[in-house]
Amino acid sequence: MQLSTGAQTQSAEAAQKDAYRLIVFNQPGTAVLLKTRALGYELPLVNIPKFTRPAQEITAALRDRWHITSVLLFSGAMEPAPDTVYYAALEAQVRTCGLPEGMDWFPAHHAISHLLKDKTHAILESSYLRTTNRMAGDDPEPFSRLGWLSNLQGWVRTVIRPLGMELKDFQQLNGCETFSLIRFDTTKRPVWFKAVGKPSLHEFPITVALAELFPEYVPSLLATQPVCHGADSLLARTFRPGGSIKERSVLLGVLGDSGHAGPQRFQSRQYPPWFRALRLHRLGRSPCQSPFLDF
Repeated sequence: MQLSTGAQTQSAEAAQKDAYRLIVFNQPGTAVLLKTRALGYELPLVNIPKFTRPAQEITAALRDRWHITSVLLFSGAMEPAPDTVYYAALEAQVRTCGLPEGMDWFPAHHAISHLLKDKTHAILESSYLRTTNRMAGDDPEPFSRLGWLSNLQGWVRTVIRPLGMELKDFQQLNGCETFSLIRFDTTKRPVWFKAVGKPSLHEFPITVALAELFPEYVPSLLATQPVCHGADSLLARTFRPGGSIKERSVLLGVLGDSGHAGPQRFQSRQYPPWFRALRLHRLGRSPCQSPFLDF
């Protein structure tokens, strides 16, 4: 039987979308957002365009549809191909809030024990344990834990306040358990937070080196914190070529053991070996003439 034109169009549109079941926890991690249906409850579902950034699309959907500001913690596949259904765990930046009819907050433990079944039950339980896990020592997934954004916002405030800026809103453009890209709106110009994990850790020393070697072309560094447990990060003001140094200032930092970020000057001896050769070339010196041999 041949499909109608309308059915074919809908099928083609569906093929260009990825379906995500959302596991949305409130800030303390005590409640999870569920949708009520005739035979029980289910995780909310959103569809986003294929080949886009899930963090940006999903957090925008929550903000636009349900007025929930959120940050994506991690995601994965829930159903196998060919009709793959994904899931995404998020932290809502609210304790509770008004919701559309059919949506409500439920105690997380009650939802795990009684409200959801089959694969959604297992995914919710594993996601809850993962987001609330507090590791003593190195954390390979620092951005999968509830509360990391709040700690980051506190650090950003301490950094930008001396510059006459106050933190306002934010937008997550990319992210998962090991990296994140966030734009923070301020009372002046926006600032950008970027965290990189493996295999992109090289971005941190490269960024530092470029700022050291070519300050007239890249944002200048205000403060840094070097590699810490697999996640380097940077906070930068919006860059306009030719702008003043203040307009092009950058701050680098990273989340530490407890999820707290803090500024720290990046010592020259922490630069990788290739940076010394670049810097010597920039200064017009040979290695034997340089006072920087003790990097």
